Amino acid sequence: MQTKNKAFRDRRSRKLQKKRRIKKQVRSYSCDKKSVSHSKYDNEDYISSYDYSIDFPEIFSFKYNLDETVDFCASTLKSLNRYMYKSTILMNMNNVEEVSADAIMYLIAIIRNYKTAKIRLFSFCGNYPNNAIARNVFVESGFLSFVNSNSKKLPSNSKKQTIVSGRKSDSRTAGIFCDFVCQKLNMPKSYTNKLFEIIIEMMSNVVYHAYKNDDEMIPEWYIYAEYIENEIRFLFLDTGLGIAKTVQKHSLYEKVINKFGILSESELIKSAFEGEFRTQTGEYNHGKGMPYIKEFAFRKQVKDFHVISGKGHCWINYDEPYIYCKDIPTKLNGTIYSFSLVKTNEEISICR
Repeated sequence: MQTKNKAFRDRRSRKLQKKRRIKKQVRSYSCDKKSVSHSKYDNEDYISSYDYSIDFPEIFSFKYNLDETVDFCASTLKSLNRYMYKSTILMNMNNVEEVSADAIMYLIAIIRNYKTAKIRLFSFCGNYPNNAIARNVFVESGFLSFVNSNSKKLPSNSKKQTIVSGRKSDSRTAGIFCDFVCQKLNMPKSYTNKLFEIIIEMMSNVVYHAYKNDDEMIPEWYIYAEYIENEIRFLFLDTGLGIAKTVQKHSLYEKVINKFGILSESELIKSAFEGEFRTQTGEYNHGKGMPYIKEFAFRKQVKDFHVISGKGHCWINYDEPYIYCKDIPTKLNGTIYSFSLVKTNEEISICR
């Protein structure tokens, strides 16, 4: 009997030692409410243990592959809602050839959404793209600040202001991004006065328009900027309710006419920019934020201004004081703003 017990203990000991060796070989992780985990798995024994796999598109970018990326994000959220309690999900990015920071921000938001707002206790694992350039975009964007990983961090890229997130207005973060603009474009601090106000306005939208909805993501904001060819490219993600739904909740007029399908979501976004809807409360401040952002988008220093929210996509072409709008086939939860700032020696004004 003692011999059998000893043999059993020896087998169990060998199994435990094997698990410990695997954990050392695999870049493991742990999640909490403040961070999301990500690892590159190259151990076949561990990879075989995941419950579900999510395969990413080759071009993972709202900028370069809008429809497919929105469709991927929407289908991923639906899949996560169906997955079983305590599942392990593999985020398979091996085949990604091109990626941009807007999609990386949304990926972080998706995972954080299921680590802080959902009671499913999911475990996320994954890998970086095999493509070296795409992999570097992940690292240099600040992705590792939101994850626990043993991957080697690249030296900080002075041309990129890495991703930052929050749930409340943050004047310190807005100031850091404004200083980055002044430094890279060699402009005085006054150049970013309006930019500072717009960043605070976008952050505030997450706070004041954060309606409770089980089908939506938790309301947070994400911001990123990079210096490319004498321009500063800004990205801002708001995972709140979305512009069209916010307009419908605030405006009795838009709520009524939308029952008859008169306005599409892109047209609702445009009407919000134009300040055409009336608020139900009648309060002066309601409905003023979007026209304020539009005023900023029409300034000489701003180009390639885009907004994606719900099933709507609106943009403003440089030197054209007009808002173009187009519907997209799949709904994007939240809102993505993107625009570039250019150096100008002329007086900054709204006229173009």
